[in-house]
Amino acid sequence: MMQALSSCKYYEIVIVSLYNIWRRGTISMIDLGKRLRSHHSLALQLTVSYSFLLLLILFISTYFYQVSKNDLQQTEESRTKAQLFNAVDVTDRDLSAMQGFALSFAHDMELGSLARANPDRSDDFFVKSYKMQQKLISYVPVERQLPIRSYFIYLPESDSVLTTGSFSEMNLFYIRKGLRKGHYGKWHDMILNEENYASLLPLSDYNPFNRDYLYLLSLDNYLFYRTPARLGFLIDKNKMDQNFSVLFSQEDGFLAVLDSDHVLQYQKGKLPSKNFNPKKLTTLSYQNAVSSLSLPGAKQTVVRCISKNNKWEYYYVIPVSHMQNSLRPYQNMYLLITGVTLLVCFLLIYFLSIRNTRPYIRMGDELDSSLSRSRQLESTLERQEPVIRNSYIRNIMLNRISSPDEMDYIKRYLNLTRTDIVYFVLYIVAYPNNPEPEAENTNENGNPAAGESSFPPDSAYDARVLSCMKKYFGEPLYLYHPKKHNYAILLREEENRAHEERMASISGTFAAFHEEMLAEHETWTMAGMGTRDHILENIWKSYQQAMESASYTSGDLSFRDYNSLDLSSDIYYYPSQLSESLTEFITAGNKGQVREIFQFLYYENLEKRSLSYQKMQGLLLSVHSTLFRVRCMIPDGAEQVQTVDIHLAEYLSLKQLENTALSLCTYFEGITTQNQTILSMKAYIMENYRDSSLCLTKLSDQFNLSESYISYLFKESTGCNFSVYLKQIRMRKAHKLVTGSSLPLSELYREVGYNNSNSFRRAFKKAYGVSAKAMRDSLKSAGS
Repeated sequence: MMQALSSCKYYEIVIVSLYNIWRRGTISMIDLGKRLRSHHSLALQLTVSYSFLLLLILFISTYFYQVSKNDLQQTEESRTKAQLFNAVDVTDRDLSAMQGFALSFAHDMELGSLARANPDRSDDFFVKSYKMQQKLISYVPVERQLPIRSYFIYLPESDSVLTTGSFSEMNLFYIRKGLRKGHYGKWHDMILNEENYASLLPLSDYNPFNRDYLYLLSLDNYLFYRTPARLGFLIDKNKMDQNFSVLFSQEDGFLAVLDSDHVLQYQKGKLPSKNFNPKKLTTLSYQNAVSSLSLPGAKQTVVRCISKNNKWEYYYVIPVSHMQNSLRPYQNMYLLITGVTLLVCFLLIYFLSIRNTRPYIRMGDELDSSLSRSRQLESTLERQEPVIRNSYIRNIMLNRISSPDEMDYIKRYLNLTRTDIVYFVLYIVAYPNNPEPEAENTNENGNPAAGESSFPPDSAYDARVLSCMKKYFGEPLYLYHPKKHNYAILLREEENRAHEERMASISGTFAAFHEEMLAEHETWTMAGMGTRDHILENIWKSYQQAMESASYTSGDLSFRDYNSLDLSSDIYYYPSQLSESLTEFITAGNKGQVREIFQFLYYENLEKRSLSYQKMQGLLLSVHSTLFRVRCMIPDGAEQVQTVDIHLAEYLSLKQLENTALSLCTYFEGITTQNQTILSMKAYIMENYRDSSLCLTKLSDQFNLSESYISYLFKESTGCNFSVYLKQIRMRKAHKLVTGSSLPLSELYREVGYNNSNSFRRAFKKAYGVSAKAMRDSLKSAGS
């Protein structure tokens, strides 16, 4: 492995200096302690104790420095090794692509016929060569993806060369490439020598100014019939060097590539000396693909990678000092942190030793500060608690609690768990003689904000009203503030209390409240009271009744009980809020609350009112409209749909509509929350698969679920993880665009959520076995 950092000597000097400073400081502290022993014995004890602590910190910091240094060295080696392995993989893919290129030519029947043709220079021979030349032009896009300048096919039988631009004899091709005339025989022998196949042959042997390589492949080795031809690639050395450019971005070194016979195939960078033989690198002992090499002047680190494709060995050699340079910023940072830590420790020792009483004073101050912050936190919680409580009361009165679990939690939070009491709602409307000016809510542009109430919910006037309410109706006050000067109070009392006694008590309490509001605040108040119910979930009915009772009050009669109202009018009762609650309870599968709503409709419309036939039909049609909207949420193929559709098409009655609503509840009961979530996620993916940033994190933020739980849902529902499912969606969309549209391939990958064309190309070929271009070309050929 690599040697320790050379800068360790500098670190040792720093440590020794700090130790001497510490020693002198400790002796001074001890002397000072002796002089103050009679009065400051605690200071001396602290000095000795913290001196030992400082020594321990010194040794621990040294140990962690060595551990961190070794970890950084291993990290640097791993980074270099990963860069080399990635570069080798890229080179292997290029060479494998050339092999695939050769295989496609070997399968070409026209090329085989031309290669075996009698070189009689007849018209038929030249017609075949021209057709083959035109076919080569179609491979130009593939050629541009390889690190080559051009390629050619040599036909030994006719001693001719076929390229995308010409068909000529070999000697003319040789001259056009600018190679030396006197070396043509050597060139010709090299082309025919099978030992040179699948090797990088330097063209500098034929032109000293040409740094490129020739890579030869025989087309006669792929099929059972002969194709006497050679495929030659003129590899651009600059493009080849780019594969390994990341290794030479900031550091000096050299790269040597040897084949399986240890023959040098490729070199980048300058060798340490003219006499250095790269074969020496094969004799070193490697551990985790890393070894060391001693050369005159510097020690070298050697990283090796063996190609899986052709067993070529890639050796990257770099001086140890250059690799350590990348660690120097970390080393300096660590030294700085250690020095600052020791300095702080010295100051701490001095401060605690001389000012031994101040820490206790400081501890007392900190304790007081903590208690103050604790009281502030308690005060903040106390201020927020009414807001939370009132929001729960609002949801109860507006019938927005959709599940029993949610209701149980709210009961525990509001301390309304007793079963021997009943609940009812008192709805109060206040009419101040001198109303406060309304504070209009505006948006950021200064315009009135749509859909928002225009009164401040915590105005001084409201505070006075609430204070008076608490005085007469007790605390805690379960209050809902629906709109300006309107207050709905949830009251409770013993279940066995008589109706007359309750009415007398409530009316008397409200009368006293009314008198004080009129006398003290110049405010006229009116109130309506709903019926009692021992089930808190059904208190929304009492709220509706109390609000309606308040509307029947007058100047002479400021308090009305719902049971005392004369509701014999010919107007059916089915407010929009009740329709929304019915929809929510059906989709939540809450049959109990659905039955309560229909019982409420029976009571309000059939017992309290006398509706005409036309008004009754209007009520039934309104309820039918609500149920039909819920029915439209269900797919046509689901169970219970046929029964629901039959009931909705028959003669209408409240009982029949109730049964239909319960049937809909049965359907929604069967849909679990997990299924609803995965269906919502799939719909979201179908809408956003074009977004290249779509990932588990984004889905987690969208649905407020953890990434691990989302992965579990996809695995449970689809049998594959999220990334595979997303890739399948994108590949299906890509296949549809490739086969059914004329969108250019250079733009198509963005339409299916990829931000890199290479990633899309690999994914498409892995999914369908062919590239997108080949698939589109095959469809065009079949269509023509």
